[in-house]
Amino acid sequence: SVANRTYPGAVQLANKAFADNQPSLLVAKRKPLNISIDLPGMRKENTITVQNPTYGNVAGAV
Repeated sequence: SVANRTYPGAVQLANKAFADNQPSLLVAKRKPLNISIDLPGMRKENTITVQNPTYGNVAGAV
């Protein structure tokens, strides 16, 4: 499914599968990812660092 291959910080290969809306993920060791969310009423604690930015970890942080 494209849903589990597209998330903030995902690195996708630009190949035929990408053009066919079935992107392939590039699997490699990743650096930590900072995610910032700006919503009305949020305080200054709107940034979180995801140490291992996989789909599950990024989705859990959001």
